[in-house]
Amino acid sequence: MEQKLDMPGRRVVVQCCLCRRVATDNGKWGLSNPAFPDPSVVYSHGYCPECFARVCAEMALDMVGAERPVAQAMAVHA
Repeated sequence: MEQKLDMPGRRVVVQCCLCRRVATDNGKWGLSNPAFPDPSVVYSHGYCPECFARVCAEMALDMVGAERPVAQAMAVHA
C-alpha cells in the first residue's frame, strides 16, 4: 500500500540505512552532499540494492547457524 505524503515544497529521498547513499531520480544510487543540506528534502530510510543483498546473505547464514563475517570481526575486537 503506497502512502502519499502531503508536504508541499518538500520531496522524499530514500537513503540507505547502512552505506548512506541516496536513490536518485534515474534509479541509480549515489552519495548525497551533507556539506550542503537541502531543507526541502525529507529522508526515508531503506536499503540500497548492494546492502540489501549483503543483509539477505547474512540473514541466510544466520538461519543455518553459520557465523556472519561482521560478527566474526566484532568478536576479534572484543
